[in-house]
Amino acid sequence: MRSLGLESRLALWGTRGGFLLVGSGLLLFLLVATVWAGQARLLGEAVEAYAREEADSLARLLLYDLAGDERVLDCRLYEQRMVAMRRADPEVGSTEGLSLGLVAFVAQNLSLPDAVVWDAAVRYGYPARLSDIARARYALYRQALALDREALAEDLSARVTFSDHLRGVRLRSLGGLVDLSAGESVVPRAASVPGRARATFPLYVRAAHWADVTVVVDRSHLEAVRSGLARSLGQLQAGLAGVVAAALAAWGAGWWLLLRNLRRTVVEPVVSLAARMEAWEQEAPAAVPAGDETRWLSEAFDRLLERVRQQREQLLRAQRLGLMERIGAGLSHEINNALNPARLRLDEMMMDGASPSPADLSVLKDHLLAAQRILKDLSLPGRRPAGPPRAIPPGDWLEVARRLVAPHFERGSSLAWAVGADAPAVLGWPEALVEVAVNLLLNARDAAAARAGGGRVAVTLAVSGAAAELVVADNGPGIPPEVRAHLGEPFVTSKPEGAGLGLFVTDMLVRRMGGALTFDEAPGGGTAVRVRLPRAEGERDGRGS
Repeated sequence: MRSLGLESRLALWGTRGGFLLVGSGLLLFLLVATVWAGQARLLGEAVEAYAREEADSLARLLLYDLAGDERVLDCRLYEQRMVAMRRADPEVGSTEGLSLGLVAFVAQNLSLPDAVVWDAAVRYGYPARLSDIARARYALYRQALALDREALAEDLSARVTFSDHLRGVRLRSLGGLVDLSAGESVVPRAASVPGRARATFPLYVRAAHWADVTVVVDRSHLEAVRSGLARSLGQLQAGLAGVVAAALAAWGAGWWLLLRNLRRTVVEPVVSLAARMEAWEQEAPAAVPAGDETRWLSEAFDRLLERVRQQREQLLRAQRLGLMERIGAGLSHEINNALNPARLRLDEMMMDGASPSPADLSVLKDHLLAAQRILKDLSLPGRRPAGPPRAIPPGDWLEVARRLVAPHFERGSSLAWAVGADAPAVLGWPEALVEVAVNLLLNARDAAAARAGGGRVAVTLAVSGAAAELVVADNGPGIPPEVRAHLGEPFVTSKPEGAGLGLFVTDMLVRRMGGALTFDEAPGGGTAVRVRLPRAEGERDGRGS
């Protein structure tokens, strides 16, 4: 078998070379991927740093301009005064009850203290309190602050509009009275917007921290450069992966072709002939010739085939005889199951000495007909009953089977019948249903009879989803595991004297009617046979109505 060794060695060398090539390709791929990841990270950090510096530069220029803007100084002054006035009097912001004349008078004397303005207002005939003067002053400050805010907002919008990189600005005072935004509406969420950089700085007005300024800078051009470089690196990585894959494919295809040719031209003929030779023993094997081993093996195989043909003919004759014996035993078993109740009924009538009644004759006829049906089913297993399946109530088949097997339960095992008036009708053929029920009841009786003190067989018929389920359970010894997997096959049985045709016929009939036969372990030991059959609810309801 040197050819096999040669093939194995070649396959081993090819496998090792493939692993080496795969390992080298993966190592190179991981190296490139690592370099790519590092470069992408450095590029991202450089973009972030540049964007941050650009945002910082724009923010510093903007802060420098804002810090010296008169409108910013006025806004700070107005806000500072308004905050102080609201702390002193929370109700100062209300303008209810203020006359326009009083507000105009306060505006003319805005630089004077409140007490002086109030005294002058009273002398000029303005009925007012000191708090009204403060409210009027607060209203004037608020109006001036609104004008300055509007002008400042327009200035910020102009800066954003005419800037190449500035995309948004937000100025928010610490007092909360000034909150201006210009440019993109995403200023508060700019940190999460692609292609944007955000920076926030404090705005000092006359050496005091008055507000915070946030700027949003466009960095999409940098992102485009980074994306282009990343795309180039990805293409390089994909190209390298393609080269490695192509090399692996070429390596594998070459070795596969080599091994296939070697197997076809050398290994397969020798191994095939040797295997066929080794499959059969010889009393005196011929010596291996020194010449052409392949030709010798072919001639030896031809001689072996001749012996196989002779042995096969002998085996077929023996199988035919054994099969006839098993079929005869099966037929005898099934027909006896059907005729034994008739014999028992005849024995009873002879012992009683009475003339047979019409009921007795009807029962005997049922037994004979059952035997006839069994013989037909066993002799023609592929024959279907005449006509389509129809709705059969339990009384037309299950009660018939009960009457047929009743004599078998008069001694020994007991029969618990739990089939009520509401039991469902099924779709099928009456003869087939009776035979299925009789076979299952007799099998359960035989299994329960093996229990000391007498066994018990329970029968139920109920609705189970869209089907009707017949359950025949016994408390016998159960079915051995080696037999359970093959139940329903011909000549498979757990009975010492059984032929294994009863369940085969039963399973065949159930399948013909569109049902299924399963075997479970019954509670407390024994076997529960479940027969699921199609329901005939429509036909039964229509008949009942």
